[in-house]
Amino acid sequence: MLYASGLSIADILTAQALSEAEEWKIINEKEQEEVNQYRVEMSGGGRWTKPRCGILKCNVNSSWINSTRMCGGSWLLRDHQGKAQFHARDIFLPTENITVAELRCILWAVQSLSDLRITDVELWSQCGAAIKALNNPCDWPKYRSLLNRFQRIRQKFRYCEFKNSSA
Repeated sequence: MLYASGLSIADILTAQALSEAEEWKIINEKEQEEVNQYRVEMSGGGRWTKPRCGILKCNVNSSWINSTRMCGGSWLLRDHQGKAQFHARDIFLPTENITVAELRCILWAVQSLSDLRITDVELWSQCGAAIKALNNPCDWPKYRSLLNRFQRIRQKFRYCEFKNSSA
């Protein structure tokens, strides 16, 4: 079948497939760059520190610009030898500040780890305010709704610690 432009369905599908393949390639190249960066940090004496044997370490990070822009986040779970076990990234609705963005990102990571049946984990973040709020929720009433959700999910873990990676 020919369209007004003279292209067949096969031509159109081929063009779409090539376009999607190029997008897929670009995304996977970016992921590989992230993995390579973690390898450099670990091999070059970077800031990554091992968790105890039997405990998994999850590094969480959000990207926040302002309260009207979408924010994103990612997490990477590694064993005590630094071997990556799982990782993910996602985009979130705009949030009022960077602390809320980081808390939402950590909540997403904790929910994901629970879904993966991970029971012993340390979660590390560079956002000191988020870690303080998670470790002392009574001192942070502004974030009570989010922090209450953490408390419910945290009960599913045998060991779950929140730590500041920039301290």
